[in-house]
Amino acid sequence: MSAVVVEQSAIVPQQKDAAKEEKIDVESLLHNDHQALKKDVDFLQSLVSLGTLKEASRRPVTSGVVLLIYGLFSVMLVVGMISLKTCSTHGIIPIYLIVAGLMGIAIKILLDTTNRCLFNTLVAMMVLYLIWHIVCSYFIFKAYHPNYDPEEGPYCSRLAYLVAFWSLMVQYTIFGVFILLSVCRCLMRGDTKT
Repeated sequence: MSAVVVEQSAIVPQQKDAAKEEKIDVESLLHNDHQALKKDVDFLQSLVSLGTLKEASRRPVTSGVVLLIYGLFSVMLVVGMISLKTCSTHGIIPIYLIVAGLMGIAIKILLDTTNRCLFNTLVAMMVLYLIWHIVCSYFIFKAYHPNYDPEEGPYCSRLAYLVAFWSLMVQYTIFGVFILLSVCRCLMRGDTKT
């Protein structure tokens, strides 16, 4: 009976050592999993914040795109303000430029918000921007090649009209490319039911 007790007492320290090794292995695995998860979270956070100015400073291409977007909206705003009284045929064209420039800048700034109230404001602004865009498209395309000479009667500033016209064209082109790429992606993934 004493031989059995000795053998059991010899087994107990071996089991404790094995349990310690397993515990160390489990702790190291948890630590490694935690580090991998942290890297994944950091990567996802960087993807979410691709459009922010803070992250744009680290990525030259993104920085260029952000500056281009802010530049386009700023030009629209400034040209609209300068030519506010120089468009007697279609006074909505400079107003379109001012409102679209302000809303574009505000929407771009609010895109990275996590505040629910600001997010709801952002969605409302995007809907209003879309409606404003469609309504003003009618007036701008209706006035295609307006009179640019103030001596010949009702006129519109050439700069204001061309900035409004080409900003609409650029935005419609980007929207069309986005729709085309979205359809291609859906077709490639097999999301459509035929």
